[in-house]
Amino acid sequence: PIAWRIEPGLKLAVYGHAMPEGWRARWPDPRIEFGGYAKNLPELHGSAAMFVAPLRFGGGSKLKVMEAMASSLPVVATPEAVSGLALAEGEGYAGGRNAEQVAAAMVRCLREPHWAAALGVRARAYIASHHDWATAAAQLERVWQRVPHHAGSEAHVR
Repeated sequence: PIAWRIEPGLKLAVYGHAMPEGWRARWPDPRIEFGGYAKNLPELHGSAAMFVAPLRFGGGSKLKVMEAMASSLPVVATPEAVSGLALAEGEGYAGGRNAEQVAAAMVRCLREPHWAAALGVRARAYIASHHDWATAAAQLERVWQRVPHHAGSEAHVR
């Protein structure tokens, strides 16, 4: 609602597995699209101006945020939504600690497309340098090389 007061034409697409059916009735605004499970995430990301993650509680993996970042989408989020990621605000995401700050970042993404595009480029660069499979494999290889190997011994996994 805060962002709509500034940008009344803003559209919101809400997607997710097992989305409660009651949401459509609770928020019947035509500017909100409830899509449920996204069968083609790259297509959905390609049609979006930004990815918004206004989480109030951290925890768990940040795969949805990371997928959006990998798609070069500008991410608007709270610190809880990116907790556990080595990100600084402005380097891979924009946002704030409250609804007013998140709404301001959303509006800025719409009104300053060059800034939003640059934010998306920085988000993609972060993912490529920190969470790419090749990067993860190289990190694992470095750990493996530090593990002492003894001839004739077997590793046991429990």
